[in-house]
Amino acid sequence: FGLPALGLLRDRAFVVFLLVAGGAAVLNQFYVVFAHKFLTDLGVPTPERVMTVGQVVEVGCMFAIPLLNPRRWMKGLMLLGLGGWVLRTGALATLDPTLAVAVGVPMHGWSYTFFSIVAATFIDREAPPGLRASAQGLVSFVTAGVGPLVGNVLVAAVVDAHRHAPDTDWRPVWVVPTVGSAALFVVFA
Repeated sequence: FGLPALGLLRDRAFVVFLLVAGGAAVLNQFYVVFAHKFLTDLGVPTPERVMTVGQVVEVGCMFAIPLLNPRRWMKGLMLLGLGGWVLRTGALATLDPTLAVAVGVPMHGWSYTFFSIVAATFIDREAPPGLRASAQGLVSFVTAGVGPLVGNVLVAAVVDAHRHAPDTDWRPVWVVPTVGSAALFVVFA
């Protein structure tokens, strides 16, 4: 659980990061759980293949990270990641299949890499050497445990509120994570 790292909660930068990372994990569930169904409803052929573009972009961005000097530009790179989440869900909220595929799907890999991967560097910078593993554990607990759990409950409630059998009104569904991600971007900035 990363309990020894709880002392880091006295550090304002770490607290803001943890809250934003947890919020991003909650909002990410909109894409993780419903992107395939959404793309299917838009009539995108073979959405499972289309969605791999996000993973290809993620790998490309990982190769770019060392060239972008994350220790020097850490906050800027993390803001690029958060901005990617806003752009991703904003593109999906347009209900335009071309924007969804050309912008929304690739931004999944972009945002994950520039926020979540660079975050590991941030944690190593913020935590004293003896607490780094505990700090990473605490962040993992929030971003891979609590965040997705809360996100699953939230996304189910939002989608259910906008489902009119057999169809779903996707625009308001995607507006929720777009507004939430924009708020996280502002808080982090």
